[in-house]
Amino acid sequence: GNEFNSQWYYWELAGKTQHKAGTATDFYNRFEEVILLAKDMGVNSFRVSVEWSRIEPRPGVIDQEQLAYYKNLVQTIRKHGMEPLVTLLHFTYPHWLDFDTDKDGVTGWDDPDTVDAYLDYVGLVTRELSPDVRFWITFNEPNIWIPIAHLAGQTPPGRKNIFSFLRAGRNVLHAHARAYDRIHGINPDAMVSANMFQFQYNPFARSAKSLAASSDALSENTVQQVAETDWFMEALEEGKFAYEP
Repeated sequence: GNEFNSQWYYWELAGKTQHKAGTATDFYNRFEEVILLAKDMGVNSFRVSVEWSRIEPRPGVIDQEQLAYYKNLVQTIRKHGMEPLVTLLHFTYPHWLDFDTDKDGVTGWDDPDTVDAYLDYVGLVTRELSPDVRFWITFNEPNIWIPIAHLAGQTPPGRKNIFSFLRAGRNVLHAHARAYDRIHGINPDAMVSANMFQFQYNPFARSAKSLAASSDALSENTVQQVAETDWFMEALEEGKFAYEP
């Protein structure tokens, strides 16, 4: 809640969400209450996300107060006897990434330059929090976030383009692999992963039909194939992207 620099906030400003986030659950200010509730439930770990758009509201501008906030957050989790598990990107990222154009004319996760920007952010946060954090998630559910945002166009940046999906998917895979190494370079004992969305049904059936109908470049079968496959995990296992050009 009350975050004004992410691509999701601007998506909301454009009227593309049904509701306004506002303060949401106000976890930002009431996090210790929530941590204590979790402690009372007997859990032994607590997962939180760091908001990149708070840390780096403008390109190259680092908000030291926000870094201190997240350091206090993970230390509070530890103080109450739980292991912090930190997610570095949970669907949201700085709005400026989608408008930071250069010679190649591509933006956001379509742009390989975003990988370098992400790695700078990862290194900064890891150095700040690693004394209190061993467990890291690089990306939350990239296997569904990327096709929904870049193929179905249902979330920011709202693209309906198979080439956008391919570029973004490849860049996120590279970002994960390089972040894995970057984090271990700072803390060799770190545990680093990404968590996957497990398909139990076909959420893309209608999207596949509508996308195929609106584009000569897409067939319904093509959309379903790239949306339903375990492309992220397969790439990690095999060392190559199934849809590499």
